[in-house]
Amino acid sequence: PRTVVDKSLPDSVELYAIEAKEKAEYVPKGEQPICWRLLTTYTISSLSDARQIIKWYAMRWQIELLFGTL
Repeated sequence: PRTVVDKSLPDSVELYAIEAKEKAEYVPKGEQPICWRLLTTYTISSLSDARQIIKWYAMRWQIELLFGTL
């Protein structure tokens, strides 16, 4: 089979990685803390930038839960 290459796409994409871990004191007994590893194309140059991305991801998760119950 012949591979079709979309010439309008960039050769590469710069990504930023964020790792966010749930604090142990907020985890129910017997459960493991959640660890999110997020990739984003938004520039992360400070802790406040990373926190904003985490907030956006958390809002998206709430939306996914809402639609899951519908």
